[in-house]
Amino acid sequence: MKYLINNKIIKSHNTAKPYIQASKLTIEYINRIESVNTIVDYGCGKLRYTYYLRKKCKQLILVDSEEQLARKQKLFDREISIRELVKNDKDIKVLNEQEYAKSQDKYDIIFIANVLSAIPILEERHKLLENVKNSITQKGYAIFISQYTDTYFKNICYMQGAKEHLDGYLVNKGKCATYYGILPPVKLSNILEEKGFKILQSKILGKSVYIRAN
Repeated sequence: MKYLINNKIIKSHNTAKPYIQASKLTIEYINRIESVNTIVDYGCGKLRYTYYLRKKCKQLILVDSEEQLARKQKLFDREISIRELVKNDKDIKVLNEQEYAKSQDKYDIIFIANVLSAIPILEERHKLLENVKNSITQKGYAIFISQYTDTYFKNICYMQGAKEHLDGYLVNKGKCATYYGILPPVKLSNILEEKGFKILQSKILGKSVYIRAN
């Protein structure tokens, strides 16, 4: 996903991690959720958890920016776009952010891992939450995962060009910038409740908080 702040381009998908860097704790968490008809991998990035989510549903919906979905990148040891990779899989649907926002479909589980903390514009964060809230089935829920502590993050403030912004820091790099944000458990819960979500479950696993809400 791409943002513009103070004439600086921020490409959050550049920080997306590949499937080989999937968190063992998150994999175990996914393995424990019930099987359902539909799951959305919102902010699917480099398909870090797609393989595990796919086993938990009849249809998986991958959502990200069109740039991230259409560009060629290394995925499962191949140089290929996400759209090209899954085009022949009838059980996987691909939507960009705009297509998702316009859709009237409802989904059983919406999986959102380390996405909110990567959004450097408050209005865009609120828009995402509204779209997610409106697309959950009556008995469904969203899973929000956010890292809340990190040794590397504590050192970012000392980096050249680092400025405080929202929940973290913007680090300028020429015409571009990188945003590093962290959402502590209480703050993430408050953000969700302010947007009308009901917290169903909150867990701390390792350095991340896992919240189920609808």
